[in-house]
Amino acid sequence: VKGVDGLRDQHFTKALKTFQEKNKLEPNGKLDTATVTRMQEIMLEAGIDAGTSGKMDANTIRRMNSFSNIVNYK
Repeated sequence: VKGVDGLRDQHFTKALKTFQEKNKLEPNGKLDTATVTRMQEIMLEAGIDAGTSGKMDANTIRRMNSFSNIVNYK
C-alpha cells in the first residue's frame, strides 16, 4: 500500500495527511506528537502494544509498521 511502505516520499506524506484529516488533526504531513499519539491510541484500541505515548523510538516504529498493515489510508 502506497504511503505505508516505510518510505518517506510523496505517497507517505499524502497518506499521513489523510490520516490526520480523518482524525481531526492538523494535516501537515509530519509525524508530530499529536499524530503519533493518535496513531498509538488507535493501535491500543486494536490491541497492539503502542509504546510510549507520543514518542517515536525504534520499538514504536516497529509497532506502527504492524499498525499500517491493519489500517489502510490511501
